[in-house]
Amino acid sequence: MRKNVINKHRMKYFFSENLFEKIGKNHLFLDNDFLGILFKNSDFFDLFLSNLQSASLLIEPFTSFEFLRDNYKPEIMAETEEFLFNKEFFTETIRNQEFFLNMQKNALLLSKIFVHQKQKKGIKEKVNASFVDLIIGATLMCYYQNALLITGNNKDFLPPIFKLQGLISIQHDSGSIESYSILSFDKNEFDGCYTQWRKIFHKAEAI
Repeated sequence: MRKNVINKHRMKYFFSENLFEKIGKNHLFLDNDFLGILFKNSDFFDLFLSNLQSASLLIEPFTSFEFLRDNYKPEIMAETEEFLFNKEFFTETIRNQEFFLNMQKNALLLSKIFVHQKQKKGIKEKVNASFVDLIIGATLMCYYQNALLITGNNKDFLPPIFKLQGLISIQHDSGSIESYSILSFDKNEFDGCYTQWRKIFHKAEAI
């Protein structure tokens, strides 16, 4: 159990049906926003851990950077680092240079495919996914057979490439509700979207 010094408000928690059975023994990547709710509310953190079966909680190094960068008060910084680097709960993914370069390539490819899919739907806006979200998506590609992602920014992980597996909703005292999506990477859908994108790419090269 963690000492809660951040948030003393009562919250209500809702989990979609069979959520923890779907998580099972998968690796579970945590996005920055979900890490934040775990850090700020120890009651929820304890409840979440108690329902997990044997899933490992993984943190991408860029997520760690994103989580730590806005903490400047020494007392908060110390607790944040103690929380984040607690190996009893979390594991930070380890990567060599070759893996990282391949992941960067996949992240850029995801971005291009996201743009193409939006254009097909008549949406002309740029990709909203941040660099870190694209890196997380590219990392999930590498572990897709036994990994899931929890994020509050599911709009940054375009369907059908990233498929919704479940939801966690948190109701605050004010009545406001935050929702977190559990996503998987669908390789078959990615392959289909990639094939479509390559056709457009080759047409452009031929012009």
